[in-house]
Amino acid sequence: MFRRTLALLVAVASAALVAGCASGSPQARARGEATTTAPAMVAQPNGRGSTSTSSPLTHAVEVRSEDQLYAAPDPVPDVPHGTLLRYQRVEPGIGGGGPTYRILYASRSVADAPIVVSGWVHLPAEGSAGSRDGLPMLGWAHGTTGMADRCAPSRTLEYVGPADPLVEDGFAVVATDYEGLGTPGLHPYLVGESEGRSVLDALLAARQLPGVSLSARTVLWGHSQGGHAVAFAHQLAPSWAPDLDLLGTVAIAPPAHISRALPAAAKLGAPRFAIMTFAGTHAAHPDAALEQILTPEAIGQLPVLDEACDLGLVRELDGAADPLVADPSTVEPWATYLAESDPGGAVAPDPVLIVQGAKDTTVPQRMTRILAERWCGGGQALERWVDPEAGHSTVLQLFPQMRQWTLDRVSGRPAADGCADLEAAPPPAPTAGS
Repeated sequence: MFRRTLALLVAVASAALVAGCASGSPQARARGEATTTAPAMVAQPNGRGSTSTSSPLTHAVEVRSEDQLYAAPDPVPDVPHGTLLRYQRVEPGIGGGGPTYRILYASRSVADAPIVVSGWVHLPAEGSAGSRDGLPMLGWAHGTTGMADRCAPSRTLEYVGPADPLVEDGFAVVATDYEGLGTPGLHPYLVGESEGRSVLDALLAARQLPGVSLSARTVLWGHSQGGHAVAFAHQLAPSWAPDLDLLGTVAIAPPAHISRALPAAAKLGAPRFAIMTFAGTHAAHPDAALEQILTPEAIGQLPVLDEACDLGLVRELDGAADPLVADPSTVEPWATYLAESDPGGAVAPDPVLIVQGAKDTTVPQRMTRILAERWCGGGQALERWVDPEAGHSTVLQLFPQMRQWTLDRVSGRPAADGCADLEAAPPPAPTAGS
């Protein structure tokens, strides 16, 4: 398994450097869509003295094509967030494991409007044994791919991420594209509440796939932008998705303290992350006017966000002049909105593992140190590993250690209290077969 995993991680690491839905209607049947009713899940004890139940029962529509899956419902259904709306079995699916599904599900914007979000689910090989309440879930949040719909990982299933090999350990890997990435609207890039809701609602929706038995027991993984997303999913889960039994959160190189870091990044000749964040924040909060903080030249570059992915954004946006006319951390409402997207402002019961490379120049070590200190100060159970030789992408080669940490959480072993040493070296890789 580890040879396959490390080969996958090498490929992922190179990419990460840039890193009205009808229900049973005659119209749906005429399009060749199969309508099914997701089975109700039986409530199971979640191990913390409470009870976990599934998301609301839904009438999900099975579609045959990618076009049918992503077609925008009109109107957008105002149903409970986390409701599965459409799903498509992908043939062939992701290599290894079992079936792969694209999903379309209901969520809510930060303005509390109904929206739809896309994602994908990769299941273990058929016949994999879970517990009596179903297979555990691994919620994966991807790093930066872009903001245009064509950059959504579920469309190509090429950027499946380093968490996917855990399907071989019996996890159902559930991934979101995030709001506006693959679906209508501009993606609210690095808007923490939007990202966190998208992550959690994908997990709720996956439990409604017909004929699939998934447990509420969940571990979250995310890298780079995805580390930021799972940090917010961790904070939001107790109120937004209390039916999930969140066992742990692995945040790999998560951007933090962004309200202060972005102006510096913009001035250092790599403004794409700043421009994407400001455009995404404006998409979530239209009252934050771009003219308050960006030059006319930078605003003129924004249409590229609807077109380019990955290296295209590097070519178009990086190396340009400083795009700022004012420091957004000193201008309202920008200062408030950006501060709200700094993770670490709330704690939750599940333990957190922050994984950082000391040679990371995309998310510098100081960023996650500040996040860890903020969380530990609030009483969050937390560990932070710092690999002295790893960069932003190569830190993913700590997969064996992160995998073991994850398996320990699912097996009920207590997490270590790491707040006394926030510069701890990663533990040795487990031996094969452990």
